[in-house]
Amino acid sequence: MTADRRIATLLMAAGLSSRFGSHKLLHRTADGRTIIERSLASTSGLDPRDLWIVTGYRADNLAASLENFQQLTVSNYDLGLGHSIAGAVSQLLETERHYDALMIVLADQVALRPNTVGDFTAEYLRAEDWTAVQSACYESANGRVNVPPVIFPRRDFAALQTLEGDRGGSSLVKAAAGEGRLRTILLPEAAIDIDTPADLETLDPKI
Repeated sequence: MTADRRIATLLMAAGLSSRFGSHKLLHRTADGRTIIERSLASTSGLDPRDLWIVTGYRADNLAASLENFQQLTVSNYDLGLGHSIAGAVSQLLETERHYDALMIVLADQVALRPNTVGDFTAEYLRAEDWTAVQSACYESANGRVNVPPVIFPRRDFAALQTLEGDRGGSSLVKAAAGEGRLRTILLPEAAIDIDTPADLETLDPKI
């Protein structure tokens, strides 16, 4: 991270896991690691001082996995991802840290490799455009689909604090595209997340 520009990372681990039926982040994948352990590994290239794990639902169950990480705990996680992001950003801005941008990553994106998130951040730093939104994307039958990780510049922090429901920051990504300030990075592994037990059962063991 450059000395004069800092990017916070919010690893979103607050959700109810309602489609999974139990706390999915504690379930193990084929390599023996839990979903949350794999997500934490994907952030290994980041400065730990700028990494914040956003917890909510059954946060106490994650305590052992997160004891060496900074946490932001939100209370309205049951209202959806948008509310969790809004609450986490509000808490982040109350800390003594100044950030020029923040990145949102989902804790169930199990295919992200250890260097993926760090490389994604490095791309943003190299571009040196602190008005841009940078989103991962993948190819689908209907064209490219934008997904997290997503980096938002400071100018979007206020809007992030108003998010509601379960759509996360997709509305802000769409707005940035309309304003000509969206940059996309092709990241096929970002398409893979775990919503249901079937997703976990059919996950390629090589991932």
